[in-house]
Amino acid sequence: MKKRKRHQKKLGLVAANLLILGIFWVDLIRVLSIEWSINERYRFGYLVPFIALYLFYLKWSIRPETETAKPWSIPIQICIWATALLLFPLKIIWEANPDWRMVYWIHALAVYGATLGIFALWGGKSWAKWFAPALAIFLFAVPWPMHFEQQLTQNLMGMVAAITVDFMNLLGIFAIQQGNLIQLATGWVGVEEACSGVRSFQSTIMAAYFLGEMYRYSVSLRLILLLFGAGISVTLNVARTFLLTYITYSNGGDVTKTWHDPVGYMVSLTAFLLLLGLAIAINRKRAKKPSEVAPDPSKAKIQWLSKRKSISLAVLCLLSYPASHRWYQRANSHPGVASEPLIATIDWPRASPDIVLGEIPAGIRSILRYSEGAQAHWQENDHENWVVYFFTWDEGKISSFADIHGPEVCLPSAGFELSNKADPLLWKRNGLQISLDSYTFTARGYNAHVFFAVWNDNQGEAVIPMSRTAGDRLGAAMRGEKIKGRRTLEIIITGVDSITEARAKAGEFLDRTVVVTPGNS
Repeated sequence: MKKRKRHQKKLGLVAANLLILGIFWVDLIRVLSIEWSINERYRFGYLVPFIALYLFYLKWSIRPETETAKPWSIPIQICIWATALLLFPLKIIWEANPDWRMVYWIHALAVYGATLGIFALWGGKSWAKWFAPALAIFLFAVPWPMHFEQQLTQNLMGMVAAITVDFMNLLGIFAIQQGNLIQLATGWVGVEEACSGVRSFQSTIMAAYFLGEMYRYSVSLRLILLLFGAGISVTLNVARTFLLTYITYSNGGDVTKTWHDPVGYMVSLTAFLLLLGLAIAINRKRAKKPSEVAPDPSKAKIQWLSKRKSISLAVLCLLSYPASHRWYQRANSHPGVASEPLIATIDWPRASPDIVLGEIPAGIRSILRYSEGAQAHWQENDHENWVVYFFTWDEGKISSFADIHGPEVCLPSAGFELSNKADPLLWKRNGLQISLDSYTFTARGYNAHVFFAVWNDNQGEAVIPMSRTAGDRLGAAMRGEKIKGRRTLEIIITGVDSITEARAKAGEFLDRTVVVTPGNS
C-alpha cells in the first residue's frame, strides 16, 4: 500500500512538472499558429512541434546522468517565475500589435529559456546543455523580423530575376529585367516571392539543422549542412524560375500557372533529398563513436520541481488570459479612438460606370492572406487609368504584410522608381480619418501617382504611422487599443501630369465611394 501511494505521489509530481511545460509551449504554439495559418512561408511551422518532440526523444534515450543544480537553483527559479509573469504584458502588447514579430521572438526565447531552466533544475547544467540544441529547432518556426525578411526577399527576387535573364539571353531568347519582373517578347513574367526561394529557403535551412542534430554532427559539419542547404535552395529556385520563364516564352502564361505549384513542390522535395544524401554520406565517412547507452535510472534521479511550485506556476500562466481580457474591457478608451469599430467600405459602382472588378493574382493572395479583397480598374477621359486595391483583415487574422507591403516595396520590384513623395492626403468622414501616403513613381516613360493607407476599424480620428516605432506600439497597448480589424487602400493613377491634380482626383474618388458605418449597425 505504501509503495502504491509513493508511486501515485510521484506520478502527481511528474504530472505537475509536465503541466507547467505544457502550458508554456501550448501557449506559444497557439500564438505562433496564427502566423502559420495566414502566412504560407511559415506553414511548415505546424510540423516543427513534432520534429522537436522527435529530437527530444532521441536525446532523452541517451541523456547524461543528473547532477545537482543547487548553486544555480535560486536564480533559475527566479527566471522561470519571471517568464510566467512576462506572459501578462506580452499578451496585452500582442492584442494591440498582432503583426509585431518582436513579441513572437521575446515570447519564444522566454519559453525556451524557462524550459532549459526547468531541465537544469531536473538534472543540472549538463541537462540544459544537452537538450538545448534539440529544442532550438522550434525557433525556426518563429517568423523572422519583418524588415529583415523583406530585405532578404527583395534581394533574392532580384538575384533570381537577373540570373534567369542571363540564362535566357545565352539561349538567344530576348529577356530584360525590370525590377523583379522579366520582360519577354511574348509578355512579362513576375518573379513572385514563392519563386524567389524564400519559402523553401527557410524550410530547407531548418531541415539542414534537423539532420545535423539527428546525426549529432560536430559544429563544423552542421555548418557545412546549413551552407549547403542555403546554396541548394537558391540554386534550385533559380532553375525553377528559369523553367517557368521558358514555359511562358514557349507556351504563354496560362500554361505557367498550371506548372507553378508542381514545380515548386518538386524543388522543395529535391532540396530535402539532396540534403539527406549529403547527411548520410557524411555520417558514413566520419569516425564511428562507440554507441552511447542510457544511464542507469538509479544514477539519473530527476530533481523534480515541487508539486506546489509547479501548480502555482501553471495557475499564474493561465491567469494571463483573463488579465489581458480585463485590460481591454476598460471603460475609458484613449481620446480619439472609437470605442466601437468604424467600418469603411467602398461602393464600387460609384467609382465609374466603366469599372471592372478584376481577379487578384494568386501571388498577392498567398502573401497578404487578407480576409476580403478587391481589385478594380477603369479609364477616365480616354487617358486616365485607375487601379484600386482594397483589402480587409478580420480580428485575429492581421497579416504582418498588411502595412509593410506598400508601394515603396512593391512598385520598385515591378521596375518603378520613386521620384517624389508628397505630404499625406488626409480624408475624414463620420469620425474616421484616413491618412494616405502620396507618391509619384516613374517607369518606362510615364508617371504613376500612388496613394496608400493602412488603418484599424477602431482607430477613429487617430492615424496609424506608416513606420511605427516600439514606442507607438507599446503606447497602443497601454491605452487598451485592441485591433478589431485592419484595412488597406491603394489608389494608382496614370495619365495625370501633376501630383496636385492626382491628389484632387483621389480625394473626389474617396468622397463619392467610401462609406463609413458603425461596426455594430
